Amino acid sequence: MGDADESAQPQAIRLCVDLNVWVRHMLAIRKDAVRAATAHATIVEAAKTGRCAAGPVQLVVSHTMLSRLEDVLVRLQFQAGDASAVCSLIGAFARRGPYGLAPHLVLGGGVSPTAESRMPAYDAYDPAVVPSRAEDDDGRVLDTAVAGRAHILATYNCADFQTPNTEVMESGKLLTYRAAQHSVLIADAHRVADFLRTGQFPRPRRQHSGRRAR
Repeated sequence: MGDADESAQPQAIRLCVDLNVWVRHMLAIRKDAVRAATAHATIVEAAKTGRCAAGPVQLVVSHTMLSRLEDVLVRLQFQAGDASAVCSLIGAFARRGPYGLAPHLVLGGGVSPTAESRMPAYDAYDPAVVPSRAEDDDGRVLDTAVAGRAHILATYNCADFQTPNTEVMESGKLLTYRAAQHSVLIADAHRVADFLRTGQFPRPRRQHSGRRAR
């Protein structure tokens, strides 16, 4: 659906969920240790149901993210069929959301110089030199968040997304990525979970100087 279609829909929180959140939730399921109060369970529940205390939730995800997540789950000893089913289910969460978005197709290039989108330096005329494969653990998550016009990107590792285009609002907890036409709040999963439970938007917390008042 395009923006014109979405204008007729209720305003929804567009939520992009980093792969490490999905993985942590799947590992908890495997250990039979899922607790409703955990950050990953709260975020997955909001993505699954399309709602939270703050309002309707639309999951933003891409084929690239789902493909990478499937690879990671298989590497973590999940059965290939189970990993594929999980990723199909996540895609269904997006299609059942307020806007009914199918997974995005994210093309190459990247919106930021993440590890996976950088070309390693090498001599193209020397056949003896083969560039090492770039790490792509983030599965072009930031690309997806921008392409899908996400309001929030939930992650357990904000440091993965620090680029020249990000403003650090609170170290390790809150970042703002600014693209030409869109900005995304990148927030620690615990902060996002608090927001989904309470409706209070994540904001930087005051840093204590460590000095005691006399």
